[in-house]
Amino acid sequence: MLAIFSSFSPIPKAEICRIIGLWSTRKTRPSLMEIVEHNGRLLIDLPAVLDLPTAAELRDLLIDAAARDTAADVVLNFSQVERVSTAATQVILAGAAALRLAARRMDAEAVPEPVTAAFTSLGLTAQLNQLTTP
Repeated sequence: MLAIFSSFSPIPKAEICRIIGLWSTRKTRPSLMEIVEHNGRLLIDLPAVLDLPTAAELRDLLIDAAARDTAADVVLNFSQVERVSTAATQVILAGAAALRLAARRMDAEAVPEPVTAAFTSLGLTAQLNQLTTP
């Protein structure tokens, strides 16, 4: 398929590859989050902005946390969060559901007003309350 586009298109091959996802010209971002074992819990400190790229990183961390051979709860520390995207909200709720299926728990700590407002605007106040209720 690439040969067909390359031979008939005035667009350079690198641009075609980038468009269809075979070659990324984007620089990778440094990791913003990590899992820290603290008091028998797996703690993830969230960054100030939970946008699409950080949602993907959070998804990977939650998959890693769920795959660990431990009964430790996963705790998301929202204290630094100023903005949260819908994608990040989806990742958080999907991670909580996956951990429940594994008989584990996800808790949210220090949830600031912008996060509460984001969940509320999406009609997800009850789901956020489940994460913050001990």
